[in-house]
Amino acid sequence: MNMDEYKTVKCGLVGGRHALPVDQYIWDSAEMVGDPMNRRQLVNHIDFVMPKVVETIEVYVTGMTPCLLALVNWCWTNGVTLVTYQWNMVKEEYVPNVEMRFDVCPFCGGRRDHGVWYCPHCGST
Repeated sequence: MNMDEYKTVKCGLVGGRHALPVDQYIWDSAEMVGDPMNRRQLVNHIDFVMPKVVETIEVYVTGMTPCLLALVNWCWTNGVTLVTYQWNMVKEEYVPNVEMRFDVCPFCGGRRDHGVWYCPHCGST
């Protein structure tokens, strides 16, 4: 990925596994993942490839659970909304599966600022 600032990033999680309707991937191939059990390494990679300002990531998922969990962790830490797309065998197309909003405090409903891991309204972490 080569981006500086996007409000919404639409990409695949890991390239080369299945045909996806996107050209950009967080990991270009499964070989680039390295040690999938090294969560810190995975999160650091996401931090390196993601734009510095992003509000929403729409990602096509085809497996690689450790990579997906690292992305969930990264989105939570940075207050970024995550939408996952999964193949629907009945419709024979990718459909939105889960939307996780990490910019809204689950306790008071206040909005968190981008990159802030605590709620400035109620102080929850």
